[in-house]
Amino acid sequence: MRKDNLIANTVKRGLREELFQKYFEQTDGILAIDFIHRLSFIEESWKQLHRLCEKNIEYFHFMSSLEKIKLIQHKNREYLILKLGLWSYVIIDLEKKESISQTDFLTLFDEDFFVTHFDEEKEEKGVFEKFYLVQEYKGDVEELYDFYLKQKHIFELSPCINYSCSIGEANTSFTIDFANARVYLGFQTPDQFLYENLNFTFDLVPWNMQDFIPKIGLEQCMDVMKRIKEIQIPKERIPSDLYEQYLIESKKEAYQLKKTNGRENRFH
Repeated sequence: MRKDNLIANTVKRGLREELFQKYFEQTDGILAIDFIHRLSFIEESWKQLHRLCEKNIEYFHFMSSLEKIKLIQHKNREYLILKLGLWSYVIIDLEKKESISQTDFLTLFDEDFFVTHFDEEKEEKGVFEKFYLVQEYKGDVEELYDFYLKQKHIFELSPCINYSCSIGEANTSFTIDFANARVYLGFQTPDQFLYENLNFTFDLVPWNMQDFIPKIGLEQCMDVMKRIKEIQIPKERIPSDLYEQYLIESKKEAYQLKKTNGRENRFH
């Protein structure tokens, strides 16, 4: 049995290395760390929203997820809606300036609304009534609404990038999550022969607390941590709105550099 485990681990290591190597076949993309730094203003706006939620939503903490925030007209009323995770929402009636109750939620909304506006998947009958939940926002609704309006152009941008590569049915995914200031690197197969997720801060520094080292082995972990900052993302795999923002920020930086160099040259 021990020999079988050793063989399986060797095969896993080889497959994982092959998958990780796929990222480095891309040589004319955008360096992920550069992309992250240029668009850090997106992450900063989401971070401020996260702080408001931590302060004003029960059980919402620094590790909780945010996915979307939208202003939507529905049945002649205006609602500010936050998606916290799968089937979990805060819905604020802006006329009443308060969160709606679970009872009102089930009366006013249906599953199709969230499939259309919040990327939920259509489930079997009864899931909406049993599992969709709304939570209360206990803070100053005007403060949240004003903040949203000021940052609306940012919250309308794609909140993440997912760049994946595969070998047969084995898959690896590299995800930059602006909404939650995290980066993930995953390795998966349908039968879960591979099933590891590595977590990084927004600067691609590995989290201190994670359980992948025993699964992957220290040597391979160190290699991944060292090389992750060299990953380049193909332009066509970046959402068009984020790519446009990247180009805008790149031009700003080039202009500032040109302006600075020109000033320096005049003094010499």
